[in-house]
Amino acid sequence: MKRFTAVIAVCAAFLTLTATAAFAKVGDPIPGIPVGLEGDPGSIVAPIPTNGEGNVTFNNMKPGRYTFVLIDTSTLKVPCRISVTFGREKLPISEAILPGKHGAQAFALDKSGHKLTVALDRAGGQITVHLQTEK
Repeated sequence: MKRFTAVIAVCAAFLTLTATAAFAKVGDPIPGIPVGLEGDPGSIVAPIPTNGEGNVTFNNMKPGRYTFVLIDTSTLKVPCRISVTFGREKLPISEAILPGKHGAQAFALDKSGHKLTVALDRAGGQITVHLQTEK
């Protein structure tokens, strides 16, 4: 009986995830995905999960160059894109990031395959990252 209940629970979870992915619209926010920053030279800003609107805001940043990384692409259920706003500027939206294997990282890349990068020239900067569905 316990095995039957476990099989039913797994099937229900699979159907829920499949339905969620099937009904996602392009541009829908993706909540709960950890987004981190990699700084230059080599400092890492701890990942923060996206909120209900698919946003993460990093405040009081030190001067430097920052790139954007999804810490574990296995948490994605559908392909996504990243958009970044800092101050009054906005970077071009990233190329699609696909769901991956457990522990696989992915960086936000532009059309030429370079990492999207923000350069902050003074302390106290704010960077907002928005994660949205691709397909």
